[in-house]
Amino acid sequence: MPGGHHALLLREAIGRLASTEVLDALLDEALRRHGVEAVPEDAATFGSFACGALREAVTDRLGEEAAEAVLADLAPAFLSDPPDSGVRRRKRHSLAAPVRDAPVVLVASGRPAHVDALIPRLRDRAKVVAAYDIFALLQAAQSYPTADLVVVIDDAMEAVRPSTLATLGRLLPEGAKVILFGPNDTQPELRGDPYRVEWLRLGDVRDIDAVGDMCVAALPDDEPAPAPRAERAPRLVLAHGDPTWRARVSRTLEEAGYAPSSAPDGFMALERCIDEEPAAVIAALDMPTLDGAQLVALLRSRFGADAPPVILVAEGELPEPPPGVVALVAQDAPVDDLVFEVAACVGVGATLTGFER
Repeated sequence: MPGGHHALLLREAIGRLASTEVLDALLDEALRRHGVEAVPEDAATFGSFACGALREAVTDRLGEEAAEAVLADLAPAFLSDPPDSGVRRRKRHSLAAPVRDAPVVLVASGRPAHVDALIPRLRDRAKVVAAYDIFALLQAAQSYPTADLVVVIDDAMEAVRPSTLATLGRLLPEGAKVILFGPNDTQPELRGDPYRVEWLRLGDVRDIDAVGDMCVAALPDDEPAPAPRAERAPRLVLAHGDPTWRARVSRTLEEAGYAPSSAPDGFMALERCIDEEPAAVIAALDMPTLDGAQLVALLRSRFGADAPPVILVAEGELPEPPPGVVALVAQDAPVDDLVFEVAACVGVGATLTGFER
């Protein structure tokens, strides 16, 4: 390992707690997790490395108290830069210990300001991990195989292309959510099973507060579900063009004992219905590609009498439900109303005790 200033600080800090053999193994593991070959010498990058990959490696090998002690020794290296040094100082909240078993938000951006802006919004709800290049992103994506994972990607970051996003989708755990934002409108080349991961596109969004709103909506609730889900939860297809609405309603349906599968438009919802044969479909009346009424017509044409019942969600004055639609629900109605309609046509889910009228 190169003997730079920060590398020497690391060896001194960890050497107080571990043998040389353990120290070398810890540093090798931390470098592997961060996707670099040497300890960063830039203060801001070193802070990200110390608070992320190094902390995890020390915690895994020596425990949380040891990790806190090492970070306390290292903090001056990235929290107190000399004036006019040109080095961007890391925020002190980066040292906050993540909640045990907390969900993980992996933020991929070439601009550290994005990470610093998101941490205050998310630090009480999730562990925030930064990746400043595509290699670090792909490495980090494999580090949380069982976590509730939300990946936030600035599509302006170098090397973010449809092919790299497709590879990322294959590395992420099933059920992970990916939020793409930025000016380039990069879309993944979906192959294999594209439904393992939910891709949420914000479009040309440069306001990091909007990205934070999407992250909060995508994270699981703080409170656990009141009871375990049934062994065979009724499967639903949930189609709507607003990813924030889909995330909120999907979470409520899961808590109510259902297994929703999310789709951003009517065409993808039709594919899900063909592949999954859901017990019911919840769809927006106004959607891109295929609207709700067109989706209903195609389902009736494809499945005939076996077509799944459809609940449409509409804005404004509600029209008469067309054939094949069991209910129309106002877009701004309480989510409980929607869950009640699902229960009426599908049956009560495993944990629907809180939604009775």
